[in-house]
Amino acid sequence: MSDIPRIPTTRTYDALYWMGIVATLACLTSILAGNTEILWRFEHIGVPLSWALGALAVVLFLAAEIVSHASPVAQEPEEQEAPSSQLETVWY
Repeated sequence: MSDIPRIPTTRTYDALYWMGIVATLACLTSILAGNTEILWRFEHIGVPLSWALGALAVVLFLAAEIVSHASPVAQEPEEQEAPSSQLETVWY
């Protein structure tokens, strides 16, 4: 485990990302099972269920990207090294 504290938005990012994965899989499943009687009950003439689930997946992935870029990730301060007095070997 790392000692870097997690910002609460990483949980939000993870949740939105995995909900997008589930919506994508549900979209593909609804496409494959589109001719079954069980799924036919939920179909709408104007907007098919697979389109709605696909649009939901896109919105969830976009929301996850917005959340991930909205807050900076906590980073450890970089250590500055003193210039070395030794010569380095450079290979060409």
